[in-house]
Amino acid sequence: MSETAGQSLTDGELSMLNEIASVATLDIELRDALQRITDILRARLQWEFVACLSVDYENNRVVWAALSSDMTTEFRVGDSKSLDSDPVASAVQAGTPVLLDDTTIGDDRTIQTPDHLASHPGQAVIQSKPGRPPAGIVPGMASELCIPIKHAGRVTALIHLGSKHRSGFSEKLPLLTTVANQVAGTIASAQRYEELHRWATLTEMMSQLSRLAMEATELEELLERIVQYIAGKFPIDIASILLLDEGGCKFILEAYSGSLELRMPDGDEWPISVGVCGRCVRTEQPQLVLDPAADPDYVPGNDAIQSEYIVPIRYRDRVLGVLNLESAAKDTFTPYVQTVFRSLAHQVAGAVNLSSVNQRLQAAIDELERLSAMDGLTGVANRRRFDEVLNVEWRRAYRSDRPISAMLADVDFFKALNDTYGHQYGDDCLRQIAKALSSGLRRVSDFIARYGGEEFAVILPETSAENALAHADRLRHAIEALRIPHRRSTVSSYVTISIGVATVHPRQVEQSDLLIQSADIALYQAKRAGRNRVVGRTLP
Repeated sequence: MSETAGQSLTDGELSMLNEIASVATLDIELRDALQRITDILRARLQWEFVACLSVDYENNRVVWAALSSDMTTEFRVGDSKSLDSDPVASAVQAGTPVLLDDTTIGDDRTIQTPDHLASHPGQAVIQSKPGRPPAGIVPGMASELCIPIKHAGRVTALIHLGSKHRSGFSEKLPLLTTVANQVAGTIASAQRYEELHRWATLTEMMSQLSRLAMEATELEELLERIVQYIAGKFPIDIASILLLDEGGCKFILEAYSGSLELRMPDGDEWPISVGVCGRCVRTEQPQLVLDPAADPDYVPGNDAIQSEYIVPIRYRDRVLGVLNLESAAKDTFTPYVQTVFRSLAHQVAGAVNLSSVNQRLQAAIDELERLSAMDGLTGVANRRRFDEVLNVEWRRAYRSDRPISAMLADVDFFKALNDTYGHQYGDDCLRQIAKALSSGLRRVSDFIARYGGEEFAVILPETSAENALAHADRLRHAIEALRIPHRRSTVSSYVTISIGVATVHPRQVEQSDLLIQSADIALYQAKRAGRNRVVGRTLP
């Protein structure tokens, strides 16, 4: 025999306590552990109703976490009931066991310590007095007992027992108090495990969002990936992210994912003065909506929605937007789920900021790349970019077996122009010539670059020798039409150009350098022939 709370235990009771203690060592979920314990209590002690209830202080309710009964009952695991119901309310408030010894006769209920529990001061009992019947919560039971289960000094759960016999529990209260202490340890261990599991899960989610941020190349792509991830990870029906404009006055960008269609507010703009999302931005605080119809700011997006949670996406001191979660159930956004979404919103803020920074960085890189490929004086492409484009177009012409033509144009007597009018005049002349040559190109694929000094080069993909010569002559006339004075020229009173044109089939020549060499030879011939003219060559 062993002693518990001053009362000896039978071998059967001691065996039961050992069996209950062993449940705590099993690697099972808390709900499964509580269900096993209730099954053990009912099987060993032969009571008709045994349940374990968790206390939900936030919603002022108790929830059936485990239930074992051989009678028909309206309760199911997961059901809840108001915390105001006796004897549950008394047990939670007093923090001591509460006993309904006899629910079959009328009474005016009083909570007191009976004589047979005098050795256990502070343990309360509801005894019968003439009046109305006590308010037990298990119909058909003649006696009931609620034993609080405490964690860190607070009642977090209860063992609730029901018997068809009057005074069915008085002699077992010390034993059941010991059981309650065992269950408290089981719950504490399970809660520690769940906290670790939740922390690990949350860490993994944070890591996954970081990977999404690193993999996405565009902000819109990043937002879509995040809401799809959230909608797939949580039992919610709508997940959306709304970002604000630079002034923080209206939502301008939205990403959405979910099983329900979402109607947006009417109009082209969504100012922060509208809706719960707007209220979230204005207050910079999370918004929990458990009754959409009663919320004056709620804008219906889908009639099936029963609850909504909106979290500001804040980076440092600035609100970038909101993370909006909506559910067709009322109990989705538990305190833990709210904590998770606040953490996710913080991670989203970092990801959005990183994506924005990356986009600005990429834009700067693109601009630098553009500038590095541009001639600073004339604004057309430079020699390096010309070589890159020629290589691409050469390979394309080789694959299609189509001709490719190139021009080299040189400003006639340009040194004399600089000596006579000055370098600033010469620079302005080059800018006007570059603009005229660019305007004279007819196709998107045609390409012009400053080749060096006063020379310009043009690539004409899929252009025959005849068409290339005709095009070159039009460009020569366009420069003459500028009528830029040049009194030191021996061929005209105005600036002119000489152009060498070459046309080849890459499969016959195989090297792009030969195309440019041929155009250079043609340009030399044009100058030898008197300048202000076009000369063409065809290879081979």
